[in-house]
Amino acid sequence: MANKIDNFDKFDVSENQARAVDQKKLDSYDVREINSERSALARSIRQATEFNDGEKQYYFEALANEVDDTNLSAIRQYKLQVDKDRQEIRGMIESYTGIINKNRDAFGIDTKRGLDAADEYIEDFMKLDAAGKREWLSALENDIEERMEMLRRAKELMPDNNDYLHTLRRSEVKNLVGEMEKSKAHIREAEKIFADNSEAFSEDEKKELTEQLNDSTRHDQAKIVNGIRSELKERKELTAGYNALPDKYKSLAPGFNTLPLDEKRNAAENVENELTNDYRNLQRSHPLNKHISEDGKDQAYAYFKECDLKDKVGALAKLDSQFKLEQKLSDEFEDLLKKLGKNEKPAKLEKLRLDFYKSDYKKKKEELIPGLKKVAKESVETTTEEKRLTENYKKMLDKAVEKKHIAKITREKSLKKWAKESMDYKRETVDGFEALLAPYTALFERFTALPENLQKGNEAFFEAGFHRKLEMVTRLEEKIESADKNKKPEKAEKKDIESAEKISKKRIQDLTNRATTAERDGEFEDALDYYKEILDMDPDDIIAQSRIKEVKSKTGQSKEKDTTGKDAESALMAEALRQQDVNKQREYFTVLSVAADETKSSEAQHGTIVAAKRQKDSEDWEVAEALEKYTEGSSVLNKEGKAEEILTINTDKDTVSSEVLSGMRRPIVSDIIKSSEQTAAKFIQFKNSSGQKLSGAEGQRQADYIEEQMKANIAGNVADMAERRKIGIDEDKLEEILEKKDLKKLDMAA
Repeated sequence: MANKIDNFDKFDVSENQARAVDQKKLDSYDVREINSERSALARSIRQATEFNDGEKQYYFEALANEVDDTNLSAIRQYKLQVDKDRQEIRGMIESYTGIINKNRDAFGIDTKRGLDAADEYIEDFMKLDAAGKREWLSALENDIEERMEMLRRAKELMPDNNDYLHTLRRSEVKNLVGEMEKSKAHIREAEKIFADNSEAFSEDEKKELTEQLNDSTRHDQAKIVNGIRSELKERKELTAGYNALPDKYKSLAPGFNTLPLDEKRNAAENVENELTNDYRNLQRSHPLNKHISEDGKDQAYAYFKECDLKDKVGALAKLDSQFKLEQKLSDEFEDLLKKLGKNEKPAKLEKLRLDFYKSDYKKKKEELIPGLKKVAKESVETTTEEKRLTENYKKMLDKAVEKKHIAKITREKSLKKWAKESMDYKRETVDGFEALLAPYTALFERFTALPENLQKGNEAFFEAGFHRKLEMVTRLEEKIESADKNKKPEKAEKKDIESAEKISKKRIQDLTNRATTAERDGEFEDALDYYKEILDMDPDDIIAQSRIKEVKSKTGQSKEKDTTGKDAESALMAEALRQQDVNKQREYFTVLSVAADETKSSEAQHGTIVAAKRQKDSEDWEVAEALEKYTEGSSVLNKEGKAEEILTINTDKDTVSSEVLSGMRRPIVSDIIKSSEQTAAKFIQFKNSSGQKLSGAEGQRQADYIEEQMKANIAGNVADMAERRKIGIDEDKLEEILEKKDLKKLDMAA
């Protein structure tokens, strides 16, 4: 840049000047005078010590490019501006150097290093432009005050090093002060720790640590203070633990607070060992220790060993009160157990007791006692409710006996069974007693509707079980019917028969489920009672017959019998019924039969259940039609305007997967068949493999076909097994047995 400015001593004629001469605005003399003035100004800018190189370049470029080189007045005006700027900067330089020279004691001088901090400040100042110089000059006095303050602090921290401090730059003094203050801070922190925790440190320890701090670098001082801090918690715990000791244990460590840390640790360990032995001995010998389980004692002992010295002292002092709290909980528990004992089995009570005494205090108090209170309360409430239900049930049975709807023996069996049943069963039985009694009532009405001469000869009807009553009524009605072949049963009478049979099926299904559950739980006596009750309703129920033999074999109530004749025939029949292909047909037959019955019942009220036709009868048939299309025929709109699933059954299948069966049986067998008065809870749609929608009658025909198929399969299975065992079977008798079986009833039980 200096070389460029050096060449500005003389300006050549510019294009603007030549154009002005041509236009007669200037002559050659004017041009020479203008360029002479420009060259002189350029030399003045180059030689100005007030400007730094950047400023010199700025002023020259403005002269060369911005100032009008055809106007002598413009050049002279620009010169005046340059001179004014030089004068301002010169004044700042004089002020700055004057202040520096006046306060040279604030700046370090070190001849060995060739350091003069004041001159360095001036040199750096001269390199700044005008704006930078203004800023530095404005901050100079504050800067000098800060330097003097740092020197003062340094002299306080290092009073014997005054000459050395004056050889340092400002940054060096600042760093030194920072280091010294941190060092003093470490020492002050250690002194404060010693003062606040006088018992935690012996006098020898304080003296030794203070000497180490004074002789160490700041880095090493930090390590020492960190060590003091890290040990402080342990020191305080040891001191607090020792101070909390009874005199008996303090005597084991005399002068504890005057000992160094290592010796305190050893003394505390000896005291802790003594405390631990005393705690364990008191646990084992305390007169109330039976109220805490061995596991509980071991857990408490393990926790005790993890405690610090002070907490060990507290735990030992509280041990007696803890035993008393445990005793209080035990007494409360035993009182609750006594109340519960009136309604629970001894085995269950003993299990509760074992669980309680194996648990810790928190679990006993927060879980077991509150839980037992709730159970006891519910037990009392259940007992009260059970008494009320039992009284009502007896009254209902007595009334039914009085009206001769049931026999006395039926009443006795019902009460015997009642005593073993759950509360849910008892509630359902009382609430639905009329429905359960309906089959018996229907039989009573059918019997009393017979001619008196037939009734007089069959008074045993009133003391017979349900199935025997049904046989007697049916036989007598057939006898009357044979006398008048054209006479048909009244429609109401058929409905009563169907209702009675339907409820009988549900009862057999319910008893079979209960028997199966009892077998699974190992309650074989209860299972036998359930199966016997099934036989009271249907003496020919093959499933109940075979399961009774199986259960008796498990309980040792039966002996090996001859495998020929009737026993062999029954055994083969039961085995044949359990064949896999027959079981699948039976399951499908059950679903299909029940669905057909429900569909026919619904058809009688609403017409054939074809989803599209039924929906067009509703006010929202357009919505229903859209819903059916959207769900591809899987849902319809019910009377309440809600989407409802269509249960579709393919009548062309004679077997069905367990997944499909579970989907069918759940809505049909569990939900639909709840009482004889209930209508279908879902829309049932029969279809064949071609997608053609069928009526309930078509479904029934398929069920009849499956029934015949089952009979053939069972007979074939019996014959095959008989052949393998070389046992003769009367084919006519077998056919007669199969014909007499009501497979609908049989498969509902299965």
